[in-house]
Parts: sequence; structure tokens; C-alpha cells
Amino acid sequence: MKHNVKKYLLLVLLCVFINKGFATGIKHPEPQSVIKFTENKSQWDKKVLYRAQLDGGVLFLEKNCFTYNFYDKETLRKNHVKKERAATSQKPEQIRSHAFRMTFVNALKEPETSSKQTTPDYCNFFIGNDKSKWAGNAKNYREVNYKNIYDGIDLQLLGLQNSLKYNFNVAPQANPDDIKLLYEGLAKISIERKSLRIETSLNELVEQKPYAYQWIEGEKVEVPCEFVLKNTTVSFRFPKG
Repeated sequence: MKHNVKKYLLLVLLCVFINKGFATGIKHPEPQSVIKFTENKSQWDKKVLYRAQLDGGVLFLEKNCFTYNFYDKETLRKNHVKKERAATSQKPEQIRSHAFRMTFVNALKEPETSSKQTTPDYCNFFIGNDKSKWAGNAKNYREVNYKNIYDGIDLQLLGLQNSLKYNFNVAPQANPDDIKLLYEGLAKISIERKSLRIETSLNELVEQKPYAYQWIEGEKVEVPCEFVLKNTTVSFRFPKG
């Protein structure tokens, strides 16, 4: 007798950060570091759950959205060098920045969040005169999880070398069509060669072609999946159901 058992669906996304300064020509790449998520112990706005330091920017994780803030890191470095070397009369250059937000449309308002893989280092924040915004021994993690960000759908976020990996875990009876990602504040967003290209005035992010699979009788079985872009909202299509 053949049993029809519904399996969990895993939807995997990999986001790679590309600095426009290294997009053309032959240059030595800068050293890459593993992205870590630092807990908020009141040193940032209370809406922020974790912050990740990126190459030339930061990522703030909130309950129902991610906010990216990138800055011109080369000008920032020049200003530091000038401050150390130059006379006090020399003014620093203005640093350009670009922020945008990715919102989980119609997500549950209070998803349960947790973190794993604590790193051996930690952060201290003793900046300014307002002691209420000071924090010590803020832990860093390599993994953040959102349970039931949509009904029956969990989100796992992993920090890799200069990239982020998203895993949507879709339970039986849950609907992957519920996943909708609204991007606001971008210079441009498009689908190129089945990947999602996200452009700011300073850099580019590439969400590689989505990969979905199920474990069936001990075997990983791929489920064909594609990005769908409508205006600035991203969802997913499964051509073979």
C-alpha cells in the first residue's frame, strides 16, 4: 500500500554583497569576514533585535523586516587617515550612505526569535553620555531563527563570509505563496539570469537563484523554484507544483 505523506519544504536563498568598486577591472579582493549577529542590549532602538556588521554597512534585524544601511567605506577610511595625519583645519569629506528596507508582507506580528552558535568574542558599547544606551558583553551569534514568521513557516538566517543565507522551512499544509518580500528605498531591483539583483547608489546585492528541496524517504529531492518580481515585491513560483 502506498502512503501519501506530505513533507517539509526547504527554500534556500543566498545573498551575496558586491562592492561596486570591485565590479570591474582586476583588483585584489579585500579580506572577507564571517557575518555575525550582535544582540541588542538597549544600545540601539528597541525595535532592533540583532545587528550584523557587513562590508561597508550594517544590517538591523527586526520582527517583521530587515533594514540595511550602507556607507562609502573608502571615504570613511580617508577621513580617519586625514584625522591622524593632517592639520585641524582640514575638513573631512562627506560620507555618502544608502539605506533600504525588506519587509515580510503580512507576516505574523510576533514571531518567536532565537539565536544559536555563540562566538567566543563579544561587544561593548560605551558611546556618548547617555548611560541608558551603554551595553557591555553583548553576545555575537552566527545564526538567528524566526519561528512562525508566517503560519507554519520558519526562517533561519546564517552568517557566512560576506554573504547571508536564508532558509525558509515550510511545514506540511503551510503555503509558500504566503512568503512576500517588499523592498523599499532601492535604486533598482530586477531579475537577471534567474537571480535577484538589488542595487543601491553604493553597491549591489545578489540573491542567487532560489533552491528548494524536500527529504523524501531519506533522499533530498529538488523542487524547481523561481523568483517572481511584481513592482518591488518578491515572491516565489514552483513551476512543477
